[in-house]
Amino acid sequence: MSRLWLAVEDIGSNLPDAMQPVWADAELIGPSGPVALSTLTPVAGGGLREGSGPVVTPLGSGGGIRVANPSVVAYDIAGRGFTGFRGVIGVENARTDIGKTLSPALRFYVFGVEPNRERLLPPTAGAPLPAPPALTTVDAAVERVFGHLLGRPPRQPERLAAEAALRDPARGSRPSPQGLADLLWAVLMTPEFQIIE
Repeated sequence: MSRLWLAVEDIGSNLPDAMQPVWADAELIGPSGPVALSTLTPVAGGGLREGSGPVVTPLGSGGGIRVANPSVVAYDIAGRGFTGFRGVIGVENARTDIGKTLSPALRFYVFGVEPNRERLLPPTAGAPLPAPPALTTVDAAVERVFGHLLGRPPRQPERLAAEAALRDPARGSRPSPQGLADLLWAVLMTPEFQIIE
């Protein structure tokens, strides 16, 4: 990859110009360790926003870049050996009433080639990742749901309840679609997914 493209699009904020999006704690991972994105000069930086001091988000403060809404910023990273990019996305002025009055609605994108701003999809054909294998057994369905949603295997009581929900004598060992929907609903209603304001 020779360039890193960072894009922000507004998808329905009440006052888009008031949004202050940031790529906080943004860094590229290379052979000599992480390199802060703020130390690089963008080759297409018309989307940068002025500001002083550390980049601040509700998750904390640190390095990073301030961008406009909407924006596209590109960095030339050819020949640097970077293997990854990481950071925190956010709205710098989210600690104010902006969340209650302006309904921020932003999308952040990372591309390895210049994006088509009309579509904001990767310009290469095909899905970004191959589809996972079809779930053909109750056990595989239970493992995937807990692994993907909670990042852990189910505990024994959870496994028993999940298997009971997925079993349908008419389907043999294949999981029931209705049971899978019920299991997804039950897991998504656990405290890990509740937002308390």
